[in-house]
Amino acid sequence: MQSMMKYLGLLILAAAAVFTASACGQEESAGDMVLDNENWESVNLADKDQPSVLFHFTGVN
Repeated sequence: MQSMMKYLGLLILAAAAVFTASACGQEESAGDMVLDNENWESVNLADKDQPSVLFHFTGVN
């Protein structure tokens, strides 16, 4: 019974290590930082020379 619990613990540890390694391997490209401005035009935030201030407004009644 103890060997089965040890095997199960190692299996869970290995699954967690594989999951963590697969999540860390994904890279984001610089082109993904695109938002829409107030005129619904796309603005690329990665290619800016100056810092940007972003505001997020939610619908409040």
